[in-house]
Amino acid sequence: MIHTYFLATEAFAVAGYLLGSSLFPKRYPLVFYKFLGITIFSLLLWYMALFTGKGWTTLIPWACAIYLAFIGLATYFGRNRLRFPSKKELLVFLGVELLSYVIYLFLVYIRTFKPDILGTEKLMDVALINTIMKQNHIPIENPWLSGFYMNYYYFGHFILGLFQYMLQIPTAVGYNLAISLFGVWILQAGYLVARSLRLTDMVAFLVSFVMTFGGNFYLIIQAIMHSQGTQWFASATRVIPYTINEFPGYSVILGDLHGHYLSYPFFLVGIFVLIDIFFGKQQATEGATESEELTLPKSVFLGILLGHLYLTNSWDVFALAAQGGIFAGAIVLYMRIYKKLDWKPIVEWIKKLALFVGLPVALASIPQFLSSRSYYLPPVGGVGLNTTFSNPFDLFMLFGQFLLTVLGAVAILLLLKKFVLKKHFDTFLFSPAVMSQVLLIAVGVVLVFAVEFVYAKDVFTVLNPPYARTNTVFKIYFHAWAFFSLGAASLFLTAFKEGFEKLKKPQVLFPLYGLFFAIVAIMLSYPVIAIDQYIVPNFEKITIKRVVDPRWSNGYAFMSTGHGEDYSLVSYLLTKPHSTVLEVVTYDSYSYYARVSAYTGLSAVTGWPLHNVQWYNGYDGKGIQSKTRELVPMGVAQRITDVEKLYTSTDTDEVKLLLEKYEITYVVFGDQEQVWATDKNKTLNTDIYRNLCKIEWEQNGTTLFNCTKK
Repeated sequence: MIHTYFLATEAFAVAGYLLGSSLFPKRYPLVFYKFLGITIFSLLLWYMALFTGKGWTTLIPWACAIYLAFIGLATYFGRNRLRFPSKKELLVFLGVELLSYVIYLFLVYIRTFKPDILGTEKLMDVALINTIMKQNHIPIENPWLSGFYMNYYYFGHFILGLFQYMLQIPTAVGYNLAISLFGVWILQAGYLVARSLRLTDMVAFLVSFVMTFGGNFYLIIQAIMHSQGTQWFASATRVIPYTINEFPGYSVILGDLHGHYLSYPFFLVGIFVLIDIFFGKQQATEGATESEELTLPKSVFLGILLGHLYLTNSWDVFALAAQGGIFAGAIVLYMRIYKKLDWKPIVEWIKKLALFVGLPVALASIPQFLSSRSYYLPPVGGVGLNTTFSNPFDLFMLFGQFLLTVLGAVAILLLLKKFVLKKHFDTFLFSPAVMSQVLLIAVGVVLVFAVEFVYAKDVFTVLNPPYARTNTVFKIYFHAWAFFSLGAASLFLTAFKEGFEKLKKPQVLFPLYGLFFAIVAIMLSYPVIAIDQYIVPNFEKITIKRVVDPRWSNGYAFMSTGHGEDYSLVSYLLTKPHSTVLEVVTYDSYSYYARVSAYTGLSAVTGWPLHNVQWYNGYDGKGIQSKTRELVPMGVAQRITDVEKLYTSTDTDEVKLLLEKYEITYVVFGDQEQVWATDKNKTLNTDIYRNLCKIEWEQNGTTLFNCTKK
């Protein structure tokens, strides 16, 4: 099961290769075609389910047939470009996959020491996966607000549900395997970007490894400044007050399967495609110059990918749009100022860019954005102007490692300009490799400075103003990390290679190279510290059984000790069709409350209330009802009140009316309900349900009532 989860997903590389190599005139690293295959197939299945209203699991054979037919047509009409991968391509692909597989097994191994799907946002993420599996249709009903469509992006969770269904892996295990799988997918997608920046395969893989698992300067600076030893690993993501400053290495260790984490590999693929469109060698398979028309397949795929990203983590679209705009603007300035071209050829280039890139991207992406509006209303109310600004020193703790790397690269470039290249320095500086690296850094700079002035208004703007820009900074910094880390490392290594080959005394560069390795060492110390603090204190000797037996990866197993009969109850309800369940909740998020709906995929009257407040933009926010498709207030506060009445009211008629109002099938009385009642000094009204409903399941004091069978 553990090994199958990784290896089976590689099958998408075959389908993606047949499709991509037929449509795209240019050869790409074979890893790219895996992401192409996953993107196309998962979106095809998603939209088939969305537009037909049928269960997505029943549509898988039809989606496979359509997918294969499309591949067949593509290979037939593109047969002149289709060829078997070369030996070198296969060896590189196998090398990348083998290294990735080893890293995947290591991540699976350490996760077995902390497999519990509990704490932080894990209950929310597992609720989305289970709901997609249980309901088997798109869009889904909110698992924590019965009767309303889920007003949050969850396409990434749909991909996980698809993998689990096709491989018959339970969520309890699949959740933990997905954390590790997406960690290595980020690594592989980062490798693609680094390769597009003209790094060699091994160097590109290592650069991506640092980008994926490295940390920032926060821990070491705090240790030096305060002499208090190593700080808590999560503090490195809360550097700027009232914001979140997450980066991939933290995400992998934390283990939440949020949209920003699930979209990151595909976001990096988007960066890769944009670099290729603007700075590719423009060579077809046969060696002929690539015409503008042959850019169309790449542009169409980019548009499809943007739709994928919008459904997974909509912030990615803005970051990639910024990259495309900065790349285009920089090339215009290059042609006008450096090449001193007249406006006529520049305008002609802009027209071709709009026709062969802008238009196909728009035509492929806009329908996806519009179709999602039938069930998802972004909880954002415009743009706000920031009144608080980040401390420059805080920014240095977050991104200083990249600043120092860039300064090292600049020092080498200045040496080259003065002593070696001289007249030819501009040719080197404006080469596709160096220019694309510099522009990636520029995109990161623009993104970081942009959120110093503006932010997207969400529920925090009204309910908690100090945190108004929290989500904006969180998501944009997450993107900036990729632009900075890949761009800075690539620029330094490219400059160093040029200097080492051209300078008469290359040893003058060794101190800078030492600085670069010191920075890398500091960054890679972060996962070591984080694993020790959060997952495996006093790291143990590796035992093979932990990466062979999936029971070590069971995220539900913790319930069997300390949580009464919840494990048995959840196992029983997993066999039941989708319905509405009543369980106790409080206003406490990140807790064990809402555990039944989260672990089974049943819809609760309400889950974590404050998450619904965020998803629907306020306590009085409106949502789309799943039956009538009407836009009505979701009334989260009233639901909390009603849940308390359902568990404590002694009025049989009142309880009966509330059961009917929310169309409740199952009512749970377990250990958590008793904890809730004790905390509130209330008495549970179990006897009322013995009269109104039928006991469907009972074990050691935990009772499940079925209120449709009495």
